[in-house]
Amino acid sequence: MAFHMRLQTKLLVVVSVLVLGVVLVTSGLVTYSQKKRATESTYRLMERDARYLSRRISHNIYNSNWRTIQITLDMALQSNGDMLYYAIHDKDDRILFSSDTKSVGTWQPGCIAEAPQSEESVRYRSNEFTVRELPLSEPVAYKGAPRGAKGEVVFDTCMKVSYIGRPIGCLRVGYSTRELSAHIQKSATDVLAGGAAILLTVIPGLLILIRISIAPLGRLNRNLLLLRKRAETESIGKVLGSVDIDEISDGSTTTEIRELSLSFGALSGMLVENWQQLEAQQYNLEMNVTRRTGALRKANRALLREIAEKKEAEEKLRVKNSLMEALHDTTLDLMRHLEFNELLELLLRRAGGLMSMESGYYFEYRESTRQLYPIVTSGRFEEVPKLPTRIGEGLVGRVWETDRPLYVEDYKTWSGRVKGHPGLESLGASVAVPIRLEGNVGGVMGLAQFGDEFEMEETAMGVLARFAELASIALNNAMMHSKLQGELDERRRVEKEKDRLFQHLLQAQKLEAIGTLAGGIAHDINNLLMAVQGNISLIMSLTSPGDIVHKRGGKIEELVASGSALTSQLLGFARGGRYHVRPESVNTVVKSSLSMFGRTRKGIMISESLAEWLPNVEIDRTQMEQVLLNLYLNASHAMPDGGRIRIETGMTDLDDKLAAAFNLKSGAYVTVAVSDTGVGMDKSTQSKIFDPFFTTREMGRGTGLGLASAYGIVKNHKGAITVTSEKGRGACFTIHLPATAKPCWEDEASPLAIHSGEGTVLVVDDEPEIREVVKTMLKGLGYLCLEAENSSQCVSVYREKARDIDLVLLDVVMPDAGGDIAYQAMKKINPEVRVILCSGYSLEGRAEKMIEAGCNGFIQKPFTMEVLSTEIHRVMEG
Repeated sequence: MAFHMRLQTKLLVVVSVLVLGVVLVTSGLVTYSQKKRATESTYRLMERDARYLSRRISHNIYNSNWRTIQITLDMALQSNGDMLYYAIHDKDDRILFSSDTKSVGTWQPGCIAEAPQSEESVRYRSNEFTVRELPLSEPVAYKGAPRGAKGEVVFDTCMKVSYIGRPIGCLRVGYSTRELSAHIQKSATDVLAGGAAILLTVIPGLLILIRISIAPLGRLNRNLLLLRKRAETESIGKVLGSVDIDEISDGSTTTEIRELSLSFGALSGMLVENWQQLEAQQYNLEMNVTRRTGALRKANRALLREIAEKKEAEEKLRVKNSLMEALHDTTLDLMRHLEFNELLELLLRRAGGLMSMESGYYFEYRESTRQLYPIVTSGRFEEVPKLPTRIGEGLVGRVWETDRPLYVEDYKTWSGRVKGHPGLESLGASVAVPIRLEGNVGGVMGLAQFGDEFEMEETAMGVLARFAELASIALNNAMMHSKLQGELDERRRVEKEKDRLFQHLLQAQKLEAIGTLAGGIAHDINNLLMAVQGNISLIMSLTSPGDIVHKRGGKIEELVASGSALTSQLLGFARGGRYHVRPESVNTVVKSSLSMFGRTRKGIMISESLAEWLPNVEIDRTQMEQVLLNLYLNASHAMPDGGRIRIETGMTDLDDKLAAAFNLKSGAYVTVAVSDTGVGMDKSTQSKIFDPFFTTREMGRGTGLGLASAYGIVKNHKGAITVTSEKGRGACFTIHLPATAKPCWEDEASPLAIHSGEGTVLVVDDEPEIREVVKTMLKGLGYLCLEAENSSQCVSVYREKARDIDLVLLDVVMPDAGGDIAYQAMKKINPEVRVILCSGYSLEGRAEKMIEAGCNGFIQKPFTMEVLSTEIHRVMEG
């Protein structure tokens, strides 16, 4: 027992000394490593802060914005307790700015002790940053609070400052070493405490381990005593044969135990040798039997496998034949369908029948979003939300990406499934194949079985792949058929549109030719009416209102006004009827025209639906009222037994395509729709409804100019008028007028009194009757008159007597040259020349351009003495 204790004590002392040495060496190494790592981390942190500050102040240093620099660095000094001072050097190491103003102009802050900048004090250096350890020569404080004591060693750092790649100096910052020293001291304390904890833990463990190691000696003694007792009652051979030396020694490694084991081993080896020979013979016999039995079993398994393979091949051949027959029938059926979506539905039904799967789908790839979209589904998939799939996502996305068929035995447990897709919680076996369209993968067709277990035959995948190839061919044929059909439809549409535009062009050319003729006739009639109106005005000015001659003159004036209204319709048709174009409200014009029409047609019900807040339109109000009255009259003629007229206003935007159909510019348009419940029109009548002199009324009841003049006036206002009608269902005329943002024009009362005056007026007109009557009217008003019969004579007279002529009354259309030529020539003679235009045409085209060029006024022939005197008075007095 004393031997055991001595051995245990020696082992404990030796191992404890070794462990203590290892712990001390390890603690020293860890402390050094922690110190080095903390120091380097502190240096890198200071470099990061200095680089950040240098970038913030670099452009301010370059521009000498010292106040901004001071604010920036003071904020950094306040937020960092280890920062003691700062200074900014130029390229010559002179301090330009610092936290201590006494240091400006020196080479280092005043709080640093005088010492050369040797390499011995450098602790860290990089390309732009340097750290030195230097002592403080005096205490450092900021706003009265101490930050560093005298003699304290600090980190004096220097960061190079550059602006646009050019060095401009350096930023110098002092940091306290207190934080680094505290960190290193804490690390050393932590390491030593860890070492002590290791010692307190390891030494008791070693004691327990040594006790456990010595324990086998006691157990060996007990086993030997038991063996001795057995030897007294049993034969020595039997005892030795059953002895387990390892069990007796119990793993002991002492010298005594090894010697005892060798003795017992030699003795027992001889006794056990015969027993081992018997066991070897028994083992050889058992191995021979086992080998023979294995050979018989192998032959039996090969026979069973051959039988099973033969049956499996027969079953596969039967399934393949049935699938090929079904595939042949499907191919014949597919070739008879050419509509794409109908063909897709048929494909899903056929594929489901081939594979014995109840549900299917087809996803179409769209390049615009680079996603796959379900367009056709069958079975249970019709209840599943149709959500798009990204490339590579789920079964469909993966098949499209790899361009290969894919079979999944159980989709709900498959790792590549789309998680969270509603409706697919019970989806089981699934298969999908790519469909190639026009040489590329255009979609994915898939089949699936919900819930029930499903096992796919090996040949089925090959048949399905072949089916996908045939489906691709059929779908490509359907796409080609659809494309050709679309091209044919487009060609028919283009031909139809071409024919419509050609008819529209013919109609426009016909209307333009007739309009030109009508405009010329209206001009000549207006000139004749002017002579009549002038003479009547002179006659009436010489008689009293109660005289019979004066009354007859008034009747003649009424007839002249009726003739003028007729020529106004002709000029409107000829697109020459825009007299005074002003911004007007369409609703106001509609209400005014309805008020006039309603008083004359009591047997017709009139309803209106006028949109509020419509923009204004630039129109001649009188002409547009005439257009609406013509439409009302046309509607009333279509309802001889009474009916209903409905007027609606609104607004629409015409895009480029619609505007081109009406020969208009695209943009916002105000619409006026006049509909009736009359007899309606057939297509033939609609094609001629706007032709001049065309009427459906009996001879003598209509002139055929109402709708023609309406067409011309609307066109002249840069608008369009259309008609839609069916026989027996009434008609609807729709006017489109371009909208304007200009405010409404407020009418001013026009005086009707005759205004006398003084001055010389040059009358220019190619008609002698008009010159004569206008001269007489002017003399009656108190003016002196000169006359010219053409443009050249007008310029000649004006050149000679420009100082005497106060006003020129100028005709627009004359044989030798237009009035615009004469006006330009007179304007060169006298830029202040005053000109009033008068014409049988309206204020349109040439006359309108002359007004824009500076002419002072315009009078439409025929005109009365009141109108003439009022216009002259306005121009002369203005």
